[in-house]
Amino acid sequence: MQAIVEHLEHRRFLKSHLAFDALPYWETTKYIYVARDARDVFMSAWNHIRAYTPLAREMLNSGEHAPAEPFLEPPEDIREFWRLWMTRGTYPWESDGFPYWSHLHHARTYWDHRHLPNLLFVHYNDLKVDLPGEMRRIARFLEIEVPEEKWPMLADAATFASMKRDAALLGPEMDMIFEGGANRFLYKGTNDRWRDVLTAEDLALYESAAARTLTPELKRWLESGAASGVVPK
Repeated sequence: MQAIVEHLEHRRFLKSHLAFDALPYWETTKYIYVARDARDVFMSAWNHIRAYTPLAREMLNSGEHAPAEPFLEPPEDIREFWRLWMTRGTYPWESDGFPYWSHLHHARTYWDHRHLPNLLFVHYNDLKVDLPGEMRRIARFLEIEVPEEKWPMLADAATFASMKRDAALLGPEMDMIFEGGANRFLYKGTNDRWRDVLTAEDLALYESAAARTLTPELKRWLESGAASGVVPK
């Protein structure tokens, strides 16, 4: 991976799921944190964990950093998975997120450094509401000048519908990882599906987990983005 990155001729960019305190930090590097409501993240995680192929599960359970116990077989009941996800951590410093990592802890590691001038916060809700505006904001942060006539094409290419239409570009490995391939990976891209799934009892678990890990301001922002009135800075 290092060799690939070092030989890139264009501006280098890397995507990571690591928490901020697990990343190397340089003042000369710009960081963009993209957030989403934890309950919407859960619905996406449920889709993924149910779609893993036998090969994907074998890969998750093997290798140098294999988990201490086999990666979770998907429960039949989505609410059973929710209870695990909200009450059990994978690592000692987490209290939720099993069998992945804690979305709440992950968000908090970035939020605690929001004062940094080279860290930009972007919310999934805001991308849904005003994709062109958010793309322009990201371009300003990265100091990228885009010809005005190219913006409509770029914004259209970044929509979920366009990505799903062009899912084959993600490569044949998607068929090895997910039953249904890239179309299952890029499933719906919508918010609030959890409202038809989670009960008041389930949501109480979320409130408890959020109280353990999030500040009130971060909780409001994670749930709503710019509509919360909270400005990360």
